[in-house]
Amino acid sequence: MTELWIYLVLTFIVGLIIKYSDQLEDVPKNKKKKKYAILFAILWGIVLGFLISKTPYSMILTAGIFAMVIMRKIDTLSHVIGVLIAITTAFLFGLPPFDVLAFTTFVLFASIDEWDDFIFFGKPKWVQDFRPFLEIGAIVIGLYSGNWLYLAGILVFDLGYVSMMFLTSEKDKNKEEGEENESKTKKVKKRAIRKVRKKTRAKRKRKKVNPRVK
Repeated sequence: MTELWIYLVLTFIVGLIIKYSDQLEDVPKNKKKKKYAILFAILWGIVLGFLISKTPYSMILTAGIFAMVIMRKIDTLSHVIGVLIAITTAFLFGLPPFDVLAFTTFVLFASIDEWDDFIFFGKPKWVQDFRPFLEIGAIVIGLYSGNWLYLAGILVFDLGYVSMMFLTSEKDKNKEEGEENESKTKKVKKRAIRKVRKKTRAKRKRKKVNPRVK
């Protein structure tokens, strides 16, 4: 039981790291942050590979990676590195028993999730970010087999992923508000400077007309 809790905590951490790595990768023209994205990809690749090898819900993790590959969603350098390291680490720790039914079901539902350009077009942003079909697949397998660890594993991963999403979005929001306030302050200063200059020019003109004007 203790091992299961350790696996779930590590799964939560993987969700956090993967989302953070994605956020770093999405920053345009920032080579430093992209390097950090690769470092985090190495980290989540190692932990994910270990989880694939050891956890009782490894099939849903494996299927998630497989679906991303076949749906061509491994589209950044950090994704490629993370997935390759995860596969290598899983081989090193030993591959888990293969459940054909669970794996096939999860690949199907995860592939629907990755077909987000069509399925989730025009839907609310939280639906586009969350994409619940893999979780539905876990419920289907749970109802069929009585094994609810698949659902527990993917929900814990989601919790980590969504938590990082909210943390980074709040940070970005505060940054945008700060930049907006700074921009407003600059505009106020510019207007004040223009008024002073305008008054100074007007005063100089009056002096030329009437030298007695101070």
